[in-house]
Amino acid sequence: KSAEAVPILTQLLSLKEDSASRMALAQAQSKAGDAKAALATLKPLLDSGASDSSALLLAAQLEEANDNTPQSVAWLRRSIEVDPRNVDARYRMAVMLNQKLEKQGKSPDPALKKEVTDAFAKTADLAESRGAKDNAEVLVVCYTRLGELYRDSDQAEKAVDVLTKAVNLAPNDFNSRFILGQMQYRLKNYAAMIEQYQKAVEIDPQQKLARFNLGVAFINQEQYFEAYEQFKAITEIDPGDSEALALMGQTIERAAKANSRIMIVG
Repeated sequence: KSAEAVPILTQLLSLKEDSASRMALAQAQSKAGDAKAALATLKPLLDSGASDSSALLLAAQLEEANDNTPQSVAWLRRSIEVDPRNVDARYRMAVMLNQKLEKQGKSPDPALKKEVTDAFAKTADLAESRGAKDNAEVLVVCYTRLGELYRDSDQAEKAVDVLTKAVNLAPNDFNSRFILGQMQYRLKNYAAMIEQYQKAVEIDPQQKLARFNLGVAFINQEQYFEAYEQFKAITEIDPGDSEALALMGQTIERAAKANSRIMIVG
């Protein structure tokens, strides 16, 4: 349908030269998969110092599609300058900066890491002000990524705060629940950790690491039978998992000792 609309919108633009007509044509060309034509349509607006944040955002998306990241970032920055409350522009900027951060591996530039954290935090704040339910998809991504960044910066309480918001908006999001479980463990909130990992396992029963962490949490609570069941489930998923097999034996030994103490006290 977008491709069919292009000739009509092209004719309309020839009859009425204005920014709204250019935007409509560029959007149709973009949706039809012709990024170069869409950029050419936008060019007069961009060359004249466009003050339309949506046009600048579209230009950024088109440049990104053409693998021209530096120009894409430049248009995004301009889009945000023109309209600081443009959620989509801020979100795209946060995502692009995050991609750059992830390419740096385990030793990221601290300044870039802070910029990424600030970008996701500002996007989340703005999206919240526009309505959490209406911006749920963007917010879940922002909250989850902030949770990871806070986790990596040893800010467990901040991580729990944003990740709790994520799971409230998206109860079936495995990643946010998994990281939330990690943070509850760091804070020694074992009951809360168990709750998160149980839900994570319900979401993805084949995820071994979630089951492993849940088993460890049960051990910390001296719930050895429950721990054994998790390690056993791991061996059913992967019969060659030697660590899970070893922990099955250890939980049996710990359970036996616990029962022995109960018998002696009795």
